[in-house]
Amino acid sequence: MVEYWFYLPVDSFNECDWVDFLRTKRIDDASHQGINSYVIMTTLDCNARCFYCYEKGTPRISMTEKNALVTSEYIQRHSTNKVKLTWFGGEPLLNTVVMDLICQKLNDFGISYFSHIITNGLLFTRNIVNKAINVWKLKRVQITLDGTEQVYLRAKAYVNSQGSEFQIVLDNIEALLNSKIAVNIRLNQDAYNTEDLLELLAILHNRFGTNPYLTIYNHLLFNFEGDYTQEQIGCYYKLKNKLTVLEYIKGYKLPNGMTDHQCMADSSHSLVITPSGIIGKCEHFTEEKMIGSIFTEDIDSSVLKMWNERYDKQKECNLCPLYPTCIRIKMCPNQKKHCSDFYRKDRMESLNIAIKYCYKEWKIHKAELTGLEN
Repeated sequence: MVEYWFYLPVDSFNECDWVDFLRTKRIDDASHQGINSYVIMTTLDCNARCFYCYEKGTPRISMTEKNALVTSEYIQRHSTNKVKLTWFGGEPLLNTVVMDLICQKLNDFGISYFSHIITNGLLFTRNIVNKAINVWKLKRVQITLDGTEQVYLRAKAYVNSQGSEFQIVLDNIEALLNSKIAVNIRLNQDAYNTEDLLELLAILHNRFGTNPYLTIYNHLLFNFEGDYTQEQIGCYYKLKNKLTVLEYIKGYKLPNGMTDHQCMADSSHSLVITPSGIIGKCEHFTEEKMIGSIFTEDIDSSVLKMWNERYDKQKECNLCPLYPTCIRIKMCPNQKKHCSDFYRKDRMESLNIAIKYCYKEWKIHKAELTGLEN
C-alpha cells in the first residue's frame, strides 16, 4: 500500500511538496506533446474605443495573407494533436480573410482543429455565422456587455456609431445560440454599475431564458487585490449570487486533478501569434516579453524562462485546500506574491458552485437511469 501511495506517513508527509513533485513530473511527461493551442491576433484594429482597453496606443496593424499562410505552416510543424485556435484582436472579425485562409490551409494539411473567438459581437451576420460553423469550426464565443443600452454605448464608443449596436449584438447572440454555438457573456463590473448590470441581467433573462449554450459571468474592472472596500465586495457577490441562482454560471467544474499551469503563459503547449508574426506567451503582451517569430525556429529561452517563474510557496499555502489548483506566475500583472483573502474566498465559492452543479447533474443522471430500469 505504501508503494502505490494508498498508505501515507501522515506525520512526515508534506502534501504541498508532493503536489509540487507531481506537478513537475506531469509537465515533464507532457513535454513531447507539441503546441496545440494558439491565440491568433488577426488584427489590432477595432471598431470600438472602450475606455478600459489595455491595447490603447498599440499600432492598429492587421495580419496579412502572407503572414496567415506562414502561421498555418508554423502550426503544421509544431502541433501533434487536435488544435485549438482562439481568434483575438483588436476586433478579430475585422479580418475574417486570414481566419478563412488559416483554416483552409489546416484542412489542406489534414490537421484537426476547432476555434473560439473573443469579440464584441457586432460584426456577426448570417453568412459569417454559417462560415463560423463550417469553416472556422467555432465552438465558443466570448462577448462583453458593459451595461444596459445607453451605458453599453457609452462604454463601447463605437466608431461611426448608429446607436443600434446594443440591439444588434443581442440579435447576434440569439443567432449564435440558435446555431448551438456556446456564448459566454462577460459583464464588466466596476465600483458603481452593479444595479445597472442587474437590470441588464433581467433583460438578458427575459430574452434568452436559461439556455444550455449560454453562460453569463461577472468580471471585475476595479482592483480587488489592493485597496478595496466591503461595499465593493458586497456588490460583486450581489451580482454573482444572482447569476448563480439563474443558473448562468456554468463554467465551474470540479477539478479532476492538479493544475499544471496558471494559464497559457506558463504552458509549453500554447502560444500567441501577433499580426506581424511575432510569437508571445500572453495576449496582454503584444510588444514586449515576446519569445520568437513564425519566420524562424529560434526561441528566446531567457524570456521563456521568465514566463515560467512562479512565486514561492507562502506559509499560508500549507493549510490551503486550494493549493493543488493554485499557481501564481511572477510575470502576470494580475497576481501578487501573497494571494488575498478575497481571492481565496472567491475560489472557494466557485468550488461550492461546482459541487452543487455536479450534484444536480448526478441526480438528473440517476433519475434517467432509474427510468430506464423501470
